[in-house]
Amino acid sequence: MGQGHQAWNVFVVQRHDAQVLRPAAAIDPAYARELAYAVAHGVNILVLQEKIAPPEITLASRLPFDLT
Repeated sequence: MGQGHQAWNVFVVQRHDAQVLRPAAAIDPAYARELAYAVAHGVNILVLQEKIAPPEITLASRLPFDLT
């Protein structure tokens, strides 16, 4: 990114059974295309998975992402 700055797109996944984040290209191909474009141009992706155990919601782990 310009002038030494970074850009991040942070996704928070609320499903306990998720293993990877992929854009739903079949549902929204324009979004999937633009996300891939952003990553190709330096935007970082961070995927965080929550653990929901009432009364708390905590960040449990990082998940990989797949733009294919």
